[in-house]
Amino acid sequence: NRNDRPTSIEELKKYNVILTTYSVIENGFRRQQYGFRRKGEKVHEPSILHQVQWQRIVLDEGMKFLNVFFWIKKFELHQFFF
Repeated sequence: NRNDRPTSIEELKKYNVILTTYSVIENGFRRQQYGFRRKGEKVHEPSILHQVQWQRIVLDEGMKFLNVFFWIKKFELHQFFF
């Protein structure tokens, strides 16, 4: 449920583990980078998931990644474990 998601970095940092889907991460990135239309105007919405310096990110949807190193750079991951 979207209403259950943290809405600030401070709230997000309260948790030791965050579970989400690739789709949520990608959607946040696209809305932040490319924007979206709201009432006829283009809006850029910051993604709190992309504002946190994560220690580790575990991707369980690896089949969606054709070129995993592209995504490491795209999401500015500093560590990646296979």
